[in-house]
Amino acid sequence: MNNKANCNWTDKEIEIISDTSKTISELCELLPSRSETAVGIKSRRLGYNRKEYSILRRRHAQELLLNKNFCEIIDGELLGDGCIMMDDNSNTSFTYSSSNQEYVTYLHGILGFMLESDAKISRYVQKKTHHVDGKEVISSPSYHFAFGHVVFKPFYHRWYCPKKHIPNDLQLTPTVCKHWYIGDGTIGNPSISLATHCFDKSELELVIFKMSKLGIIAKLSPCPQEQFCITIYARNVLKFLDYIG
Repeated sequence: MNNKANCNWTDKEIEIISDTSKTISELCELLPSRSETAVGIKSRRLGYNRKEYSILRRRHAQELLLNKNFCEIIDGELLGDGCIMMDDNSNTSFTYSSSNQEYVTYLHGILGFMLESDAKISRYVQKKTHHVDGKEVISSPSYHFAFGHVVFKPFYHRWYCPKKHIPNDLQLTPTVCKHWYIGDGTIGNPSISLATHCFDKSELELVIFKMSKLGIIAKLSPCPQEQFCITIYARNVLKFLDYIG
């Protein structure tokens, strides 16, 4: 995959793309540092729609779905705070928000490279009125990005029906668990807590069973509003950390 997919586009490159008499393949001959997918995406964003774009998009999605690392990263993030949205036209996008700027930047870089997308990270703060003294309170900044791509459609149908749930075929590989933990885990003394509040108890029990097959013993810990998180205690903490590398 082209390692220049996320670089800023020059005025000369944009001038080349604006030539609507050329196909994407012909444009790529003039833009050797850009892939067909990157040219198609940029062309569409600039309003120069070409028939080949949807074909290239589907082809790129098929390549990504065969990429084990990509699929495991998305599964790991969906176990945590990752979210897939589908609009009324069945267009899908993966979104992620966190106050951890370093991790958001890291994840954005990985996925942006794989998706050949130049989507940006946005920063926002939330203003609230304190319930006691009525003063306005500004929260810590959060960071957000969204990648729209047809590749997320099968993930959406697998993880949502209609609310988010854990698919039965989920495999807890080291990559899946690593992204789950970094994105949504906290380490204490001597335990690791994985925030799983949005999932049903029966789904979490299946995850715990799968963890036991890996030699990692975990338990459900009750949370407010009849929700649960997964807790790993004592020597199993080291087993888990060794497993995810």
